[in-house]
Amino acid sequence: MPLESIVRATSNARRSFGCVLLLTLVGCGQVTPAPFSTNPREGASAKEVPTLARAQDAGDTWTYRGTFVQTQGKMQRFSLTQRVTSASGTFDGRPATTYRGDEDPSGNREPSLSYQAAVVQRKSAVTTGVDVARVASALETSDGVRERALYDPDNGTFDRLPEVPQARWTNGAALRETVVDRAAGSSASDVYRADGSYDESGVPVAGRIAIAQTHPDGNAVYQWPFDGAGVNSTLTVLPPQTSITMYISDAAALPFPTTIRVRIHDWYPRNPPSLASDELIDQGVAAVPSDCGVAKRFSGDAVELVERRTRLDVIYGQRETTQRTTWNRARFGVVCMKISDVLKSYYDFTTLKFAGTPLSVTTTSETLGLQSMSGTDGATIVAAPLEARFDAWQASLHAEDVLAIYRSLRLASKHK
Repeated sequence: MPLESIVRATSNARRSFGCVLLLTLVGCGQVTPAPFSTNPREGASAKEVPTLARAQDAGDTWTYRGTFVQTQGKMQRFSLTQRVTSASGTFDGRPATTYRGDEDPSGNREPSLSYQAAVVQRKSAVTTGVDVARVASALETSDGVRERALYDPDNGTFDRLPEVPQARWTNGAALRETVVDRAAGSSASDVYRADGSYDESGVPVAGRIAIAQTHPDGNAVYQWPFDGAGVNSTLTVLPPQTSITMYISDAAALPFPTTIRVRIHDWYPRNPPSLASDELIDQGVAAVPSDCGVAKRFSGDAVELVERRTRLDVIYGQRETTQRTTWNRARFGVVCMKISDVLKSYYDFTTLKFAGTPLSVTTTSETLGLQSMSGTDGATIVAAPLEARFDAWQASLHAEDVLAIYRSLRLASKHK
């Protein structure tokens, strides 16, 4: 079921919040992303699952090794081996490179995963060069987490050619994404706008649809049918003033519907809140850090690119800051990648606890260093998502949060 054929259908999915697509994904049993077609079709159905194309001509291959470390109270750490291949093809009628990756953890019970990414080079709107941009991606883990993404034209640029020291640029947040966690039985389809606000359709449990809308000023509404009630239950977040006010209404409560009000200190960094940012800078030539663990052949000097992203979610009560740094060498592509992430959670829907200071802090780091490379196209630039393990964790967390909000109403009657 081709990814490209849903590009034009996305406008319809945007209006319907992708409900039909979600129901289709929940029933799928694939483990490996399937190919996408190279020519979009008019009038494609929104039921089609976004996947990536198998390009025609083989290119380069890379092998990376590294570590994934995550701490939330206790620390977990495991080693990774990732194998990547590239192939030439087209996407939406223009030349593209498809990257296919497989990653295995070692010495632990973490799931393996596979991913694909479609990358294009397009004329830059602000320089005389070209932007290197990810336009579509897909990943799946062996324990049932799936993620699909389509990037809008103002998003996805991770390099600019020619590479100029101190060059800077930004990405908008516009993105269409679907996540599924088959183990949890929940899923979500999101349409993000450039400012980070979004519309979401979620399937917290089979047969139920939850709808969310967020706005740039911090106003948000999340509503869903609960326990067969004829009226949707709701979570409403008001724009911040001196505090943040939320209302949680359980339409199924007996003998009368229950509404609780939550008022907490305004924890947003600014008012009105900045929901998303994505800034990149070319730091110029620098030595590849020794802790990347790259093979001797790939050590030395490389172009260092730093990306800093922030995300604020007024419904789920999360603030996340991420730094992604890569070291690129012209003959080899990315020789090292590092991810550093801090996720602060202010709301806990499993206990209905809300605070103006973080209830939990999760720190995550991922490092991958190049061990071997072969092929004929040595100038190829390896695309995101080398950080597929990090992306899979985020997808799984989002699906779990959809389920947690749905279940939270069982506690509402205790908080009158």
